Amino acid sequence: MQLVIIHYHWRPGGVRQVVENLLPVLTHDQDLAISGLTLAAGEPPPPVWSQAVHASVNPRVPIQWLTEPWLHYASERLQISPPTPETLVTAATKLLHHLPKPAVVLLQNPAVGRHPLIASTLATACQATHTRLVCHHHDFFFDGRWSRWPEWQAAGVSSLHQAITASIPSGPDIRHIAVSSKDAAWLQSRSPAAWCPNPVKTTPVPAEESTQAAAWLRRRLPPEKPVWLVPCRLLRRKNIAEAVLLARLLDPEAVVATTGGPSSADESTYARSLHQAAAAGQWPLHLGLLAGPETLGSSHPSVPALMSVSAAVIVTSLFEGFGLPVMEASSLGVRCLARRAACPDHIPPSHVHAYDDLLIPQGLAGGTVEISRQRPAWALWKALMPPEAARNLTEPAWWQHDQPIAFSRLTFAGQSTVINVCQHQAARAALLLLNPWLATFFSSSSFQPLPSVVPSTLEPTTVASALRADSSLQPHIHGSSHRPTPFAANPPACPPASRLHQVNSFPLLWPGGDAFESASS
Repeated sequence: MQLVIIHYHWRPGGVRQVVENLLPVLTHDQDLAISGLTLAAGEPPPPVWSQAVHASVNPRVPIQWLTEPWLHYASERLQISPPTPETLVTAATKLLHHLPKPAVVLLQNPAVGRHPLIASTLATACQATHTRLVCHHHDFFFDGRWSRWPEWQAAGVSSLHQAITASIPSGPDIRHIAVSSKDAAWLQSRSPAAWCPNPVKTTPVPAEESTQAAAWLRRRLPPEKPVWLVPCRLLRRKNIAEAVLLARLLDPEAVVATTGGPSSADESTYARSLHQAAAAGQWPLHLGLLAGPETLGSSHPSVPALMSVSAAVIVTSLFEGFGLPVMEASSLGVRCLARRAACPDHIPPSHVHAYDDLLIPQGLAGGTVEISRQRPAWALWKALMPPEAARNLTEPAWWQHDQPIAFSRLTFAGQSTVINVCQHQAARAALLLLNPWLATFFSSSSFQPLPSVVPSTLEPTTVASALRADSSLQPHIHGSSHRPTPFAANPPACPPASRLHQVNSFPLLWPGGDAFESASS
């Protein structure tokens, strides 16, 4: 079997790491009998990463790297005019036409919305070339990503129904994989789908590597200070200010450090706001420990090595498809504090300190000032959405009632206000009283490493076993009269209103909600 893995790019991040972890497993699986591997993306891979891939893959499996600009994010293509659906199908068909058969395409993150027509394009091309298509879903466009909706409209998609049909195609040679059980159940309502938690490397970090990582950290951060590591890029949904506040509450001597920088130009405002607020408020925050170009011979430690020498790993994401850092920290036995929305749904509670929200008295957040920030941003946010998504969204209840508010439901300016106020002991005491779960974090004993096999009544499978179990893995040969359209006839139903409301209630994601307001503004 020829395996083709397609992604938009090979930049550092969760999806690339999933691919990196998958490749050794898939290429060494004797039952899959992969005879060749093709890795295609919209830009070339960093040499240091491609070298690591070659070293990890079964040496008997030849690797071909393809750079196809049409695979890139719609917002980052360099063409003067966007390609038409017909042009995209022609390019995809050409890519797949000369592959040895049988071939299987494993398409990464097709429903995130950064390339609105990638799934429907490849569904059509796979049908024409008798190629199996497996869509590997990590994230979905309707989870707080409406700033990208104009790109859908530019591609000819005008409704939530059409967008779901385009990004989650159906057909006899199409399968879906989801990294969460809830997403898998939703997909199964209309199309064959499996729940496959992402693979996690569970190899302990060698003592020498940990020692080198500790020395590397000491050269970059204040010595003798405990490090709270936030393994992420500077994406708004990572909610990094919450990590700063938690450190201030639980360990005022700690330095909070992120591993990555901004992933694209779209996140530059949030990254700039973090830098400005940290400088203005003298936050103990260091951004982008591992940011910058990847080079051969780099002395940077690995993320697991940095985790192994950190006092804690903290994951404050507003939502995650899987929450890989939680699994990595738990596998290493490193203390981890994480929002429940960022935790994989099969990890035992004993291996992570999970919390729902960090509550804040309205007065600390600025009250009416914060509401005045949120009202226009909320209106703009709803105006971005298709009517089906906006119809059931209601204004935040706290606007009308004097009640504690979750820190995650503040704009970045509001979050900055709270962090700066919480330098004072009285404010810190108020938050500790309002959130009694904080007291349990350092009172518990140290963790044991997560077992390599996690039992679950939901019986998750792996990508390899999902492919092996597919009795129709050999693609059907359809007659020329059976040609799919870019939008399949039977898409999954729209996501429930409760989900649309939950993931669209974070002001950090609304227009302007990620901007920092300095004291002089």
